[in-house]
Amino acid sequence: MYGDWRIDGKQPTKILSVDYDNAGKVFTLNCLATRQELEADPRTEIELFENIACDGITNKSLLKRGTKLQISGGKKILLTDGIDVWIGACEYPTYTEDENSSKQIEYKLRIAIEQPTQQFDLFLPKFNQYPNIDYYFYSDESPNPETHPYNGIDMGSMKIVTEKEVRQVSIYGAGLCCPAWIAVNGIRQEWNVSCITMDRNTKPYGWERIPFILSSPTKQININTSDHIGNLDNCSNNRGARLQYVRLDYV
Repeated sequence: MYGDWRIDGKQPTKILSVDYDNAGKVFTLNCLATRQELEADPRTEIELFENIACDGITNKSLLKRGTKLQISGGKKILLTDGIDVWIGACEYPTYTEDENSSKQIEYKLRIAIEQPTQQFDLFLPKFNQYPNIDYYFYSDESPNPETHPYNGIDMGSMKIVTEKEVRQVSIYGAGLCCPAWIAVNGIRQEWNVSCITMDRNTKPYGWERIPFILSSPTKQININTSDHIGNLDNCSNNRGARLQYVRLDYV
């Protein structure tokens, strides 16, 4: 899911999850390095990111909106998820060593990004953890299956309420069993890719970004999918979506 992320051109062996702090404009990448995949001590991967880390980072708000990174003891870098590119600055990786660290080690990368004058917010799974998102696993908005491993990730319906007016919504993800569609405030688009293997699935595996330009700016975003209900082993019932992020661009 996170195979296209690059930090200053460098790719972690494995990214377990990605979080984003909208207030601080900081990505947190939770990573795992292993001797088996690196064919070297996994701590050497951490050293790559220590070499580009900054001693000090502040993200100063600008009068005309947006932010400007100010750093000391390091350099600004480019961060990409394979679709979007941000100017950023990397903190020193955090990790805890133990007796298995020569075989594998988990570590965190925190990367602050400059926000351009045009403001946006980015929402990543799990979507049921945001206070301003009314998330539903099923498209008929029946109770969420709390123990399902993709609860908060796969979706059938979602409502996002914001303090600022949204002019564009960008969704990066894939349909489940296709054909399938996703709609934002009544604007419907078909998925060209699917992220699961299932009989009767008509689309190839992959991920894509779908933009929705709203006819009128609004503070409420309603996201809906085709049927994602009941017995999900049946393709016709499993036409929801798996999203990697939802981006809201403001007026």
